[in-house]
Amino acid sequence: MAKTKELSKDTRNKIVDLHQAGKTESAIELPAPAASCPPEREPADLPALQQADSSFQSQCRVKLLSLLYSVLIVKSLVYCCGLSLLRILRNKGPSTNCTHAD
Repeated sequence: MAKTKELSKDTRNKIVDLHQAGKTESAIELPAPAASCPPEREPADLPALQQADSSFQSQCRVKLLSLLYSVLIVKSLVYCCGLSLLRILRNKGPSTNCTHAD
């Protein structure tokens, strides 16, 4: 639902009078709406906030690098185990324990 401006009774009467007099909408001056939010201001402790932000970024960077190194280590282990398994199976040759019922 769209927001509508609420005008005072005096303002509405003034608009009606100006319309009846043949004035255009640009000639009608409406009062400025009251600010619903306080204006933005600079934080009082800006250097402390910047330090906290850089500290948070460095912590995230360390955690991300730790995760990256962990993934690389796991990848290397899987690769080495796969190579070892292939080497064992290749050197074993065909199995002689199988008996075929012909």
